Amino acid sequence: MATPTTLSRDQMVEKLGITSLDYESQQQILENVANAVSTRMWLLISEKLNADDLDKLDALIDDDKNDEVEKFIKSKFPSYKQFAIKTENDVIEELSKNMKLGSIEESKKE
Repeated sequence: MATPTTLSRDQMVEKLGITSLDYESQQQILENVANAVSTRMWLLISEKLNADDLDKLDALIDDDKNDEVEKFIKSKFPSYKQFAIKTENDVIEELSKNMKLGSIEESKKE
């Protein structure tokens, strides 16, 4: 399931503070961010669904019915788009802060 986004690639690179990295390194980090967003979303979704809904969702996923998975989730989360955007922004903000803290710690070691 694709995650709605409000940020362009360039905006994400800027927000994460990775503009000085080469394109391939940036791309790898952006893929890791996308995976982190997806993982966070699935975790939050699974926390909000009851056991029966989780079983239905698991069956749809196991049967590789991606369109039905998306419809099912949107039926359970009417504000899915806003939820996805907020989750993405939260993850990017957390990673951005962590990356900045990491670079501060590295500069203290030098």
